[in-house]
Amino acid sequence: MKRNTGTILILFCMAALMLLSGCMSVTAEELYRLPEISENNRQLQSTINAVLNSGAEFLAPTAGANRQSVQLQDLDGDGVAEALAFFSFPEDRPLRMYILKRQGGAYETAAVIEGEGTAFERVIYTDMDGDGISELIVGWKMGTSLQLMTVYSVKDLKPTALHSMNYNTVSVCDMNSDGCDDIVVFRMAGADSSSEAECISLAGDGEIVSSTALISEGIESISRTTFGTVEDHVPALFVDSVYGGNGLVTDVIVWDQGLENITMGSSSPASLRTVRDYNVFCSDINGDGVVEVPMPRTLWSQSETVYRVLDWMAFDSVGRDRLVMTTYHSYSDGWYLILPEDWGDSITVRRADSGAGERTLMFSYYAGTGEPVDFLRIYTISGENRDERAKLAGRFILKYSGDTIYAAAITSEAEELPLSISQEEISAGFHIIYSDWKTGS
Repeated sequence: MKRNTGTILILFCMAALMLLSGCMSVTAEELYRLPEISENNRQLQSTINAVLNSGAEFLAPTAGANRQSVQLQDLDGDGVAEALAFFSFPEDRPLRMYILKRQGGAYETAAVIEGEGTAFERVIYTDMDGDGISELIVGWKMGTSLQLMTVYSVKDLKPTALHSMNYNTVSVCDMNSDGCDDIVVFRMAGADSSSEAECISLAGDGEIVSSTALISEGIESISRTTFGTVEDHVPALFVDSVYGGNGLVTDVIVWDQGLENITMGSSSPASLRTVRDYNVFCSDINGDGVVEVPMPRTLWSQSETVYRVLDWMAFDSVGRDRLVMTTYHSYSDGWYLILPEDWGDSITVRRADSGAGERTLMFSYYAGTGEPVDFLRIYTISGENRDERAKLAGRFILKYSGDTIYAAAITSEAEELPLSISQEEISAGFHIIYSDWKTGS
């Protein structure tokens, strides 16, 4: 059999390294030998094969963090991982999850959880009551739009269904600050009525505690949930949803004797304060541990092109908001700039590209009348001579990022303007944009 040239090169390098380190007894046959399967894995494979031979097929969960057909998880807290295997069968209750326990050197079936539906949507393992034993949360896909989530106790590896509810998406976080994870599910109600969030907690006596809160009416889908805190350090869940076609709305949910949406007023069907026609998600923009909500503000423009800055608002646990900072995000160039406070609404921006391999964004001062006064250029420079262009007279380097150099220049007219402009402040406020800010991934 002809071996791949790249593989031979890799093996040659491995052999050379072994010779240099004194490993002289490795033969060519040993280099090509496949890794041996451990006895534990051999026993597990044998048990799984018995299920497959009975007519089953693997059916891995389709969403969430755990998407393998066979997963290892220490459910009972004894330090030894159980194996969980996901199958479909050609029968009335086609979905089955096998919990396999290692006993005396072999894996045996400890329990089987059966369910109806077309697929496993997700599986979550988390200790909801602090007893050291994980609860098992299973999402069952019942059709194109209906999903059912079931919370199971698996004490003594004997699954018991504690609670079931329909849902569209889910978040796992400690909403009530008791040190244990809660399950927050979201249900979409359609364009003409409010959707809701339901928080499921598990009390020490095994009882389910449930609380609900409305989220904005008219949302089309939930794009992302972010767990963090509000300004007075109360845990909060920030829910970014598609609203008004291609915009976003953010519902901020906290726990105060139950779930409470602090951004939706009693007379409003939506969190109108956080509606925006700009696809930017919540983020801890300044790294202080508090999640902020970005609110776009349109600048006066020197052309038909619309330019915006982002006012990042922090909320406290009763819904009061405060401006934390303002940024300008240049998504096409991959950077953002924290704007000094005294720039306020007296600036405008425009593109001033000068040629191939160099993109320029110009910041200008505009007092409301007269001509804008240019005071800052930010360059995105690529190409073979990028180093030389980044160091042209008057320019200072902001960041190196792969094959791109970001540089800036402050104009001579800046000295006459009533704005705070310095090389140190611009350098400190300049940052690279990470893709998850815009995509939610």
